[in-house]
Amino acid sequence: MLRRPSFFLVILLTVSFSKQILAQDLVAIYQQVELSDPRLLIGHQNYQIGEARQRQALGELLPQANFSSSLTSTEREVDDLDSFEQFGGERYAISVRQPLFNMERFRSWQRAKSVTEQFGYKRDDTVAKVRLDTIERYFQYLKAKDELNLITEDKADTKLRLEQTQALFDKNLVRITELLEVQSSLDLLEAQEISAEQTLEMARESLIEITGQPVSYVAQLREETNFARPEMSVDELLDRAMLHNPALNALGSEIDAAKKNIQSKRAQHLPTVNLELSKQETDIGFDNTQTPKSDSEVISLSINVPIYSGGVTSARVEESARQLVVSQATLDQTRREIIKELKDMFFGMRSTLRQIEATDKAITSASKSLEAMNRGFELGMSTISDVLDAQKELLSAKRSHQQARYDYVITRARLAFLSGGMDEQVMAEINSWLD
Repeated sequence: MLRRPSFFLVILLTVSFSKQILAQDLVAIYQQVELSDPRLLIGHQNYQIGEARQRQALGELLPQANFSSSLTSTEREVDDLDSFEQFGGERYAISVRQPLFNMERFRSWQRAKSVTEQFGYKRDDTVAKVRLDTIERYFQYLKAKDELNLITEDKADTKLRLEQTQALFDKNLVRITELLEVQSSLDLLEAQEISAEQTLEMARESLIEITGQPVSYVAQLREETNFARPEMSVDELLDRAMLHNPALNALGSEIDAAKKNIQSKRAQHLPTVNLELSKQETDIGFDNTQTPKSDSEVISLSINVPIYSGGVTSARVEESARQLVVSQATLDQTRREIIKELKDMFFGMRSTLRQIEATDKAITSASKSLEAMNRGFELGMSTISDVLDAQKELLSAKRSHQQARYDYVITRARLAFLSGGMDEQVMAEINSWLD
C-alpha cells in the first residue's frame, strides 16, 4: 500500500522534469533562428560580396602579369619560284603592366572599402532586426497563449455560474431573463475562445516561420518579474543611437561611398600613366616566315590623356552628385524617424511601468468586488447582472495587466534596437525574466 503513492510521485516528477527539458526559452528559440533564418545568411553573403569587390578594386592597382606562348607548323609554297618549305616555329612572351598614376582606379578602391563597411553595418542591422523580430514573435505567442487561458478560465467560471443560475431558476428564485443573460455571456466567451485559439495558432506559425522547427512548449514570463526603469536618460539614449545604430552607420558609409564615387568619376578627366615591361623569344617573323631565334626586351611608359568623351564623364559626375544628395537626405530622414520612435519608446516604457502597477491594483480591487457581488447574490442583495459585470471587470483588469507586461518587454527590446544596443546581453536579460 505504501508503494503506490511513491510510484505516482515518481511519475509526476518525471513528467514535470520532461516538461522542463522540452521547454524552449528565448535564447533557445534564437539559436534555432540563427541556423535557419535566411535574412542572416543574406546579410552575411552581402558582406562577403562587398569584400570580394574591394579585392577586385585593389587588384586593379596592382601589377598585371601575362604569359603567352605559341607553337606553329607552317607549310609555305611560292608559285613563281616553284618552291615549297615546311618548318615549325615557337614564340614565348611575358609582360608586366603596372599603373603608375590612375586616380580613377584609386578612388574606386576607396569607394569599395566604404561599400564593404556599409555592408558590414547592414549585416549588423539585420542581426539586430532578427533578434528584435524573435523577441516580438516569442512574446506575441505568450500573449496569445495567456489570452486564451484567461478566456478559458472565465468560461469555466461562467459555466459554473450558469449551472447555479439554472438550479435557482428551477426553484423559481431567479427570472428567466437572468438565466438567459448568463447563457449569453457564456456564448460570447465561447466565440472569444475560438478567436483566441486562432490567434494562438497564428502566433505559433509565426514562430515556426523563423525557427524552421515545430514549437511545442515555451517558457512563460514570470509573475514576480521586477521591471525596472531605463538606466539611461532619453538624451543619453539618443546620443548612443547616433553613434551605434547600425542603420545610421550604414547610411553614413553609403554617403562616404557616394563621395568617393564622385571623385572617381571626376578622375576620368585626368591622364593615366602606365609602366610596362615585356620580354619575347621567337623564331617566327612577319607573315609566319621563319627567322633566326631572337630575344627582345621592352620597357615602355605610356601616358593617356582624355580629351573629349561626348559629355559622358560630366554626366557620370552629375549622376554621382545627385546620388550623394539622395543618400544624405535618406540619412536625415532615417535619423529623424529614429529620434521620434526612440522618444516614443522611452516615454512609452515609463507609462507602461505605471500601467503595470495600476492594473495590478485593479486586479485586487476587481477580485474583491466580484467576491462581494457573489456574496450579495447568495444573500439576494445583488443580481446576476451585477455578478457578471464584476466578472467582466476582473477579466478586463487581468487582460490589461498582461498587455502592459508584454508591452514593457517589447518596448524594452525596441528601445535597445533603436539605440544600437540589441546585443546578446539584452537577449540574456529578457530571457532571465522567463521561467
